[in-house]
Amino acid sequence: MAINQGLIAAAGKMGGSTTNTGAGIVKAIGAIGRYVAAKKKIFQAATAGFNAVEEDVPLDQLPQYKTRVSELAKTIKNVPAFMPKYKKAVEEYNDIMKQVSDFKTQTTELAKSKIGMAENAKDLSSYQSNGTHLDLHTDVVTESYTAFMDTRGPMMRFENGTEMLIADYLKIKPEFISESKDLSDEAYSLIETHGTLDKINGVNRAAGSIAQEVTAHAEKVFTQGNHATNILFNKKFVTPSGKKTFMDWLAFVDDEGSSVYNKLLEDVTVDQNASDEPRSATQTVTLTTEDIVDGSADMIKRGLWEKYPGGLEALEEKYNDFLMMNIEHQQDINLTRISNSKNSGNPTVWDVNEKYKMFPGNASEGRGYVDYADYSEESKNYNVIRVYPQKGQVIQNLYDDITKKTSPNQSFYDILGNLFTVVGSGENMTYKVTSPSGKTRMVIDPQTDDPITQQRLLVTLIDPSVLRLIPGHMD
Repeated sequence: MAINQGLIAAAGKMGGSTTNTGAGIVKAIGAIGRYVAAKKKIFQAATAGFNAVEEDVPLDQLPQYKTRVSELAKTIKNVPAFMPKYKKAVEEYNDIMKQVSDFKTQTTELAKSKIGMAENAKDLSSYQSNGTHLDLHTDVVTESYTAFMDTRGPMMRFENGTEMLIADYLKIKPEFISESKDLSDEAYSLIETHGTLDKINGVNRAAGSIAQEVTAHAEKVFTQGNHATNILFNKKFVTPSGKKTFMDWLAFVDDEGSSVYNKLLEDVTVDQNASDEPRSATQTVTLTTEDIVDGSADMIKRGLWEKYPGGLEALEEKYNDFLMMNIEHQQDINLTRISNSKNSGNPTVWDVNEKYKMFPGNASEGRGYVDYADYSEESKNYNVIRVYPQKGQVIQNLYDDITKKTSPNQSFYDILGNLFTVVGSGENMTYKVTSPSGKTRMVIDPQTDDPITQQRLLVTLIDPSVLRLIPGHMD
């Protein structure tokens, strides 16, 4: 794909650049980045302290209409019903009261919309289907408008002088990332199953069957609602280039124009650092160079998405490639924990040479798991139990227990039902274990013959490869 020169030229025009020179484009993209960053920060600041209530606008707050309604009420009271003046007064009175009712209804709905956005601000997608929608949402949440009644219907007049029907704004539904949770979870599951767990368990699947699953998933993402932008602009994946959203990867790693886009951002960074232009977006919001560069990157990603050669069909194919790449990456970085040959019986010797101190076994048997409550005083060895692969949530819960329960006498259960109790604290913290039958003993590290540490307990009770599935651990 050729470098998207149209995107860069358009950026220049948006930023007010009259030239296509490098300096002009950098200034232009920096100006856009500053604008995007300011809107984003103002929105974040406004929603962080937002405490609006649902509005109810009484007629007393609409003095021009209150006066007219009083005049019409007198006419209706004093003029005979058969007179044309009476009929006109009734018609006008009813029309005003309908306007007032609509105004109350729509401003109340507007308040509910503001409250909803404030409560879910972190869930708002970085991509809204119309580029001006984030501007609108920001102006509405910060109440940078005046609501007024009009014969056209309840209106909003913004600080820049533009006007908009409140009803039209209410039709613009904010796009939230969580609306696509099921499909984003499905994407992560495909990578976990075919990238991580298949490698750990020594499972070899036909490449075609994996590709078929990925293709079916991508079709759902690109044909239903706003799932494509919700996932591809917001959800991060572990890629060979680090944790990135699809659009970060597409714009700044994969695309033929990536080197140009990266250079633009580097130049924007240099230009902004050298600039003495004030950084205050408002009295309470100040922009950093990083904010401005991020805003510029948002503009580049949006422009690439909207002007990508081949449109959505080509982007869907790229998303397929992206998922397959990440599946292969997980296969590359994980080690097979399950041996291909069947072992006879349960091993009873701690194998210090085993990678990550895990015991071998086959997928049908599960992995070797130390039973710290079953210790042979005669052989000085622990028994090893075959445990079938555990679900991610079970591993997550056990990880949380070991890392969070660190005060003396706090306790938790392992997968085998043994009760672990914290003994000591700080560097001297270790554990005692009580079996389901009630036998209690100190936990000794079979590698060092010393009381086991928290880190060693994590390594031996939780497969480190599974920890890669827990955000923030062993990425």
